[in-house]
Amino acid sequence: MKDFSKNILQTIERKNIQPLPRWIFFAQQAGLIGAFLLSVLVGGISVSVILFSLSDAVETGMGRMMRMHPGPFLFTYLPYVWVLVMIAFGALAYVEARHTKAGYRYRMATIVGASFLASIVLGGLLHAAGAGRLVDRRFAEVVPQYRGLDARKMHLWMHPQEGVIAGRIVSGSATTTLTIEDFTGMRWIVETDAVVSRGTIEAVPGERIRVFGSVVAPGVFHATELFPWTKQGAMMIPERFDGRGMLMRERKMPLRS
Repeated sequence: MKDFSKNILQTIERKNIQPLPRWIFFAQQAGLIGAFLLSVLVGGISVSVILFSLSDAVETGMGRMMRMHPGPFLFTYLPYVWVLVMIAFGALAYVEARHTKAGYRYRMATIVGASFLASIVLGGLLHAAGAGRLVDRRFAEVVPQYRGLDARKMHLWMHPQEGVIAGRIVSGSATTTLTIEDFTGMRWIVETDAVVSRGTIEAVPGERIRVFGSVVAPGVFHATELFPWTKQGAMMIPERFDGRGMLMRERKMPLRS
């Protein structure tokens, strides 16, 4: 043991090894903690987008839509990209936390659980403030490959023969008759004399709505329920429409059945 210690001391002297300044260790720990907090923040943002999508589904008859189109429904309302992002950054939070000064003392389940719990709490607060919708919309504008909830939702609500249509109000009243233009450019006369409104419908030109009901004649739809296009209470974001009543970005996306 003495020879081993002596050899180490001789090696230090021979190579002139100097101890690192203490501030470097503090900086490393601060960086690791900062990375952990960043992981929780990104996880929280992911949770807020997930909650935004799910809350929109709940408000517009989730059970009925699942029965009608189970596959498209899950593809529309479960944002897989954000689920994967949350998992990835949860794993990153674990790796970073394990390398902090006291991280080795905690089990993986404890660190990952704490990270996900913090992300869920933060995501709930961000969702309540409307951040989920804002992130979803802005991300869709910046990343061409990303399709936001509005774009995904269009395809799910364009099945008139199965009792669902959506589009822009052209004219009319929410208590008698509405004329709407759907996302393919087709105009519908929507009978609303016996309709139930599931949210605030102002019935002003340009307002986008979703409709449950049935086709009673070519171009005529008898409505039983009206829903706002956007979940009630969500942060409102200015939108630019083209002449066909659709968002400029959405108009370029072909509809798929």
